[in-house]
Amino acid sequence: MALNPVKDTDCDGLTDAEEYGTDHGGGAKTDPCNSDTDGDGLADGVEFGKTMTVSTTCGAKFVADADPNSKSNPTAADTDGDGLNDGVEDANRNGRTDANETNPVKKDTDCDGYSDGEEVQGMAGCVTNGTQRDSDGDGLADGVEGGLVPVGADPVGCTYSAATYDSDSSTRTNACQADSDGDGIQDGAEDTNLNGRHDMGELNPGDMTDGTGPAQQACATTNLKPITFHSSGFSDVQLALEPTFAEVSAISDGTGERGYVFYDPTTRVGGVALSKTPAGGMVALEEALGRMRIGGVSGPLTQTFTTWDGFAAIRAIYDVSGNGDAKTKINDIAKNYIGMNATGLLGGTAGTNGPFKVVAEYVQRSPTRAVVVIGVVPASLYSGQALFRIDDAAGGTALAQYGDFANTQCEVFTASVGAKVDFVWVVDDSCSMESSQTALANAGMLFSTKLATAGLDWRAGGVSTGWFASAWDGSIRDWTTNTSTMNGWFSGAGSFGTDGSGAESGFISAQNFINRAGNPTASSALRADAQTHLIFLTDTAEQSSGISAGQMQTYLNGRGTLRAVAHGITCPAGQTCGQGEGPEDAVSKYASLISATGGVQGNILVFNPATPTTQQRQQQSDTIDAILNAVIGGTGTQLQRPPISATIKVAVSATQGTCDLANVPRSRTAGWDIDAATRRIVFFGACIPANNQAKVAVSYKYWNENSPNADGDACGGTCQAPQVCDPNQRSCVCAANCGGCGTGLICEPTSCQCIPDIG
Repeated sequence: MALNPVKDTDCDGLTDAEEYGTDHGGGAKTDPCNSDTDGDGLADGVEFGKTMTVSTTCGAKFVADADPNSKSNPTAADTDGDGLNDGVEDANRNGRTDANETNPVKKDTDCDGYSDGEEVQGMAGCVTNGTQRDSDGDGLADGVEGGLVPVGADPVGCTYSAATYDSDSSTRTNACQADSDGDGIQDGAEDTNLNGRHDMGELNPGDMTDGTGPAQQACATTNLKPITFHSSGFSDVQLALEPTFAEVSAISDGTGERGYVFYDPTTRVGGVALSKTPAGGMVALEEALGRMRIGGVSGPLTQTFTTWDGFAAIRAIYDVSGNGDAKTKINDIAKNYIGMNATGLLGGTAGTNGPFKVVAEYVQRSPTRAVVVIGVVPASLYSGQALFRIDDAAGGTALAQYGDFANTQCEVFTASVGAKVDFVWVVDDSCSMESSQTALANAGMLFSTKLATAGLDWRAGGVSTGWFASAWDGSIRDWTTNTSTMNGWFSGAGSFGTDGSGAESGFISAQNFINRAGNPTASSALRADAQTHLIFLTDTAEQSSGISAGQMQTYLNGRGTLRAVAHGITCPAGQTCGQGEGPEDAVSKYASLISATGGVQGNILVFNPATPTTQQRQQQSDTIDAILNAVIGGTGTQLQRPPISATIKVAVSATQGTCDLANVPRSRTAGWDIDAATRRIVFFGACIPANNQAKVAVSYKYWNENSPNADGDACGGTCQAPQVCDPNQRSCVCAANCGGCGTGLICEPTSCQCIPDIG
C-alpha cells in the first residue's frame, strides 16, 4: 500500500491510493484495476478531472481530461439521472461538454423542459436535439410543439418560463420539422404568440389550407426578405442590415471593439453604430452631444420613443453641412466619438459628397451604457429607397444587444381603410409670428398631397393661444376638411394674424377649443373613433397658469379618443426665438408634452425668417412632412411585435389601384410604410387595400430579448456557461450555484462545476 500514491495500475489518471481512499457518495469507490469503474464509457480520471498520470508506463492508454474543471461521478454511469450514460452524453469522451454534446451533470442541458434522455427517446414526438430549445429552428420551443405541461424535467437546474410549455397539449406540431403542415410557412410564424394553441387571428401550423393567397406570398420561407446580423460582444452592439450593406467593419479604440461602420454602395447610405458612456442621466443629453459629434447640424427634428427592449430613446433627423466625401464624413463621426486612433474605418471614398441628411438613434440603456446609431446619406440622394434604407438602419428597429436573437412572424388581418384623424392647430398670434405663419401656409400645401395619398378621413380645427377667459383674446377656427380653408388660417384675410395680446397660453386655449368654451355654438369637439393630433406653433414658452405638461397629457388621454399626440414647431431649449422673449426653459412644457406623447418636435427658428433661404424652405417642408408621416403612420394596423423594418414584406388580396399584390412596394406615394415608433403598417395611393374586407399578410423578423444585463457583456462573449462576465473586472467568474445545480449535485465554486453531493 505504501507504493499506492505513485502507482496507477489501470492507467486512468487516479492513483491507486486515490481510488482506494475517495468516497464518491454512499461509500462508492472506484476500482484501481478498472479504468472505467461504472462502465459508462468514460475513464475514471476523465470523470474526475485528471490531466496526467503518475505512471511512466501507461503511454497511450491514459486519456487526459480536456476540461478538468468539470467532473462527473466515476461510480455512477448516469451522474445526472437523465436516462443517458455519461459516456453517451460526452460522445467524444474527452471530459469536456463540446458543441452538440449534452452535459452529463445537467439533466436538461438546453432547458427546454425535456430531460436529455427524453429528447433521445422522442418524448416531443420525434428525436429532438438536447442542446437546442428549438430543435427545428421554427421559433417554437420543443416543449411547445410536443405538448409539454409543467413542471418540466429539471425545475431546480433550469428556470422554466411560460414559453416552455404548450398552452394546448391536445394539439401538437412536429418539433423536428419547421413546417409541420407543409404550407411553406414556418410553424413559429403561424403561431404568432408562440404558445402552442391556435388562437383567433393566427394561421394554423397544422392546417396547410390557410397558408394560401397573401399569406403564402408574404410568409412562405422562400419569399421572406433576407437580412444579415452583425454582432459585437465587447461593445454589446448587434445590427440587422440588408445584404446590400456590402462594407461592414468592426471599429476599435485600442481597448476593444466599440461597434461598427457600414456602407451600402447601391444607395450610398452608410453610418456608424457604437456603444459609449452616457452623456448624462437623460437621453436628451445624448442627442445634444450627438449634434456636436456630427457637426454642422441644422433643422433638427426629434421624436422620443421606447426601444423594442424597453430603453428610453430619441430618433432625430438633421441637415448637415459640408461638401466632403460621404465615407470620410462617416469615419470622422466615428473618430469624434471614439478617438483619432480609431481602427476598422471604412476604406476608400464613396464618390458622393455633402451636404448630408442624417438619421440618428440615441439609446440610454443604463447609467453606464448608451448606444448611438447614425445613418448618413448625401442630401441629394435622400429619397426613394435610400430614404427607407437609412431609416431601416438608424431609425430604431435594427439595433439589439449582443445576446438577442430574431424569429420570424406572419400576420394575416383584414384591412382597415379610411382611418379618422382630428388635427387641432394651436397658434401663437402675437406680433412676432407673422413670418412663421406665412411659412406654414407655404409649407402647408403638403397637407393636401400627403393626406389625399394616405386616404384618411381627416378634419382640422384651430385656436389661438389667447383663447381663454375672461378676455377670450384671439380666435378659433371650426372644423374643416378643406386644405385651402386650413391654409387660409395662416395667410391672408382669414388668418390668425398677429394682433394677439402676448399672453400665450397654448394648453388652456387648446382645452377651451376642445371643450367648446367661449364658443358654445360650434360643432362637437373630438370624434371618439378618431386619433387626435395637436400641433403647437409658437416662438415662446407655454404660459398656462396651473397646467403642467403631465396634467395636459392626462386631460388629452381623458377625452375618449383612440389616441392623443402633441407635436410642436416651438422654440428649442435655451434659445431666444421671439421678440422681447427670454431664453426657452431647458425643459419646457411644450417639449415635455411632445416627448411624453411621442410627437415630433420641430424648430420655430426655421420658420421665423421673413425671407427664408432655399435650405430653410426645405427644412420647413421637412418639418411638416415629419409631422404628417408620424400622424399617418400612427393610423395603420399595429403589428403584434416590434418588427425589424428591413425584413417586412407585405401582400394584399385587392387594392384600390394598380399595385403588385404579391409584393407591395415600400413607398409613401403608392405602397406601404411602417411607423417605427408605433409599429403600425400604413398604405398609400394605389396600394391602399380595396376595402375593409381585403386581406393583408405581413411577414417580418423581430428581436427576442436574451440579454438580461443592460450594460451588456464586458467580456466580449468569451464566457462559457456556467461562467458569467464580471463587468467590473471584465473577466469570467462562476455564476451563482454554478448556473443551477440539479438534485444530488452541489456547486464547486473553484472549478465552477456541479459535482456529486457526497455529504
